Amino acid sequence: MTRPEKKKILVLVKTYPNPSTRYTETVCVAGVLMDAKPSWIRLYPIPFRDLPKDQQFKKYDVIEADITKNKEDFRPESFKVFSETISTVGKLDAKYKWEKRKEAILPLCDKSMCDIQKESATTQKSLGIFKPRKIIDLSIQTDKLDWTSSQKEILSQISFLNAAKKPLEKVPFKFKFKYECLDESCPGHNQGIIDWEIYQLYRNLKSEDNKETLIKKIKNKYMGELCGPKKDPYFIVGNQKEGPKSFMILSVFHPPKDDQLKLFSNSEP
Repeated sequence: MTRPEKKKILVLVKTYPNPSTRYTETVCVAGVLMDAKPSWIRLYPIPFRDLPKDQQFKKYDVIEADITKNKEDFRPESFKVFSETISTVGKLDAKYKWEKRKEAILPLCDKSMCDIQKESATTQKSLGIFKPRKIIDLSIQTDKLDWTSSQKEILSQISFLNAAKKPLEKVPFKFKFKYECLDESCPGHNQGIIDWEIYQLYRNLKSEDNKETLIKKIKNKYMGELCGPKKDPYFIVGNQKEGPKSFMILSVFHPPKDDQLKLFSNSEP
């Protein structure tokens, strides 16, 4: 194994936990490797819910950890992380600092989703960010109500080993964005989103609403707010090792439009 190196990473993505026959329960994290020349990085697997509370980082946190290239993964951005070395060393706050976030992230911006797919075919690029030309809809489709039998077996093993750990909830919906990117010949895209945030939004709302109201609130949050008229949304996308041609939306980067930034800047003391 290559000797680990200590690196700083700006966290942009945490996927919802998934039962794994190899790793029991894992989270995939993606962000910006804060080197002299910033680049995309994927950290997998991370047993996020098993980390001590002081190591459980959030989106836009800057973490420091020992990492090494994942030799089992052909994707150039994929690294293994030594989870016991993770520490949070900074954060890019939202208040008055969207410009700082943009400075850190948007230099990595791609022209379009179509361009990312073309580049992936030649360089194996597996992470990217771009600005969609038109976001048409967020569809929310019913999914299986429960885990598969093999996933249940994995989760029962986790419960046996750690009775204090809350069971991993199955979210009975799939979320997909329909949109067009800036490529002139774009045929349109329909991609799932697997960000922890949208799954957590469902969990926060499920107890107080019926299915129809819940779906409406989730759509309003994403289509009306995060991708709404006051925002300048970008999609962060990535693929899976087993399906490199199929990209998914990992997160929505949603800075306010420039006029909103000016408004906030003018209101600072």
